[in-house]
Amino acid sequence: APTADPYKAFGLVESICDDMARDETSATLTAAAGAAWNLLAQLAAERDGRSTAREPITLVQTYLREHLASPVSLPALARLADFSPSHFSARFRSLTGFSVTEYVKRLRMARARQLLITSDHTVAEIATAVGYPDSFYFSRQFRGVNGVSPREFRARVHEEASPEQRA
Repeated sequence: APTADPYKAFGLVESICDDMARDETSATLTAAAGAAWNLLAQLAAERDGRSTAREPITLVQTYLREHLASPVSLPALARLADFSPSHFSARFRSLTGFSVTEYVKRLRMARARQLLITSDHTVAEIATAVGYPDSFYFSRQFRGVNGVSPREFRARVHEEASPEQRA
């Protein structure tokens, strides 16, 4: 069965690859191993059926992925999971490791990275596609998560691509 949260799995694989490409210091290898362990634990928990305890949160995660560009309302998401807003926030954080706001930002940034790599859309078009009508705010958020601007990210990806990949 496919993973319940493919964006989280994609993010973990991306983190592992980024760490491995950075250098071979002990700290970097430990970070990559930690991300790999997290990915394997997620997949094992889902295989064992432990993800059923996550069902209301998984429902919200699916909703968030399917409505990536939509505004996020904590009370509406809590209603979707059939929890009070405070219980929902605590449960969401305990199961995902992030607040709802941070989780949505990371989802949006993962999708933005995918679009920057796989499309020729402008940064403004990508910003809108992932829920940021203000491309300058999007660029600041992107830099905060990724350490580089969207344009720099795209340029680095294209620099790293081999001539065969560019064709």
